[in-house]
Amino acid sequence: MMTRTILPPAPQPVAADRISVLLVEDDPVLRETLRAGLANEFRVIGLEDGRSFLPAVYFYRPQIVLMDLNLGTGGEGLTLFDELRSRPELDDVRILFITARRDNESFLDSHAKGANGFLYKPFTIPELRARMRDLLK
Repeated sequence: MMTRTILPPAPQPVAADRISVLLVEDDPVLRETLRAGLANEFRVIGLEDGRSFLPAVYFYRPQIVLMDLNLGTGGEGLTLFDELRSRPELDDVRILFITARRDNESFLDSHAKGANGFLYKPFTIPELRARMRDLLK
């Protein structure tokens, strides 16, 4: 039996100079809030879980991935991160973890593996935008 990967719909056309962002967040309210809050500056594609994560990265070619560490179904953030970093052709994708997790182990593990940033929930949209701009420098 063949498994089909379902990607989210292609985003509406936007200016070519917008940075592409893949947002992986299982909370639908937070996902939509972040998407709407970033949409005037970034091209945001939202995923509800990690099941279509790698196909979406290859299809959309985001410059930044915003990813929750605790995704519930469809994959753990660090596991998806490991899959991404195991592919040299995706080394230029910047990863910013967004999480309510406060343990040092997750923070240190993600940085040791090459994560570009870590932002603790709750945070503000302006704070998130500033962190994302810093990643692009």
